[in-house]
Amino acid sequence: MVLVLYGPVPPSSASRLDRLLDRTLLDRLNRGRSVNLTGGRQRGKTTSLLWLRKALGEQGAASAYVDLSPLGEVASAPDEWTRLVASGVIDSLMPAELQSQPHTIPSELTGLQRFFVDLAGSAASRTALVVIFDEVTAVPVEYRRPFFYAIRALLNMRSDVGAPRGVSTLRFVFSGSFDPERLIPNTSNSPFNVSDTVNVSDYDYDLAEVATTLTMAG
Repeated sequence: MVLVLYGPVPPSSASRLDRLLDRTLLDRLNRGRSVNLTGGRQRGKTTSLLWLRKALGEQGAASAYVDLSPLGEVASAPDEWTRLVASGVIDSLMPAELQSQPHTIPSELTGLQRFFVDLAGSAASRTALVVIFDEVTAVPVEYRRPFFYAIRALLNMRSDVGAPRGVSTLRFVFSGSFDPERLIPNTSNSPFNVSDTVNVSDYDYDLAEVATTLTMAG
């Protein structure tokens, strides 16, 4: 058995250890909540997110995963950044057949809400659509207001009896080392309060399982 010592551990790896965090994330999403996954670097957040996608697929849900950290480095104009985010969502959609459906890539930040509405409609036959954004602090400061306002309004829309098709099953996961209350720079009018915060701990492993895995690795 190969023991993975650095970086995200694939869900299928024999050296991967289940965490209480994993089940907490899945439970919150199954209850219709969106989630802020917060904690310091190298705490296993991405490892849990990869497992989460596998678990969601087994439940009949669709998911997408986008690491935002590279996007801030290659794009400065808002239209280019928006296209990269939307393309990343589509390219990572699971199950794969959702990628081949017609999707309109927004050319500006104001089109992101419509993009997510259309995406939810295309995945309406699934039990849920979970969009995961990793390293959310990489969203350029000047884009945070329109980006997170759009998502906030979209999640509030789910309670409307006239909400578009599929929106009621839409969920988001925001991951990184961040303070959720500061995702929107000006919180005086509309704070970002549409998701539950889950903090990563180093001590949520089953120690008996850790001992068994290390013994097998040896």
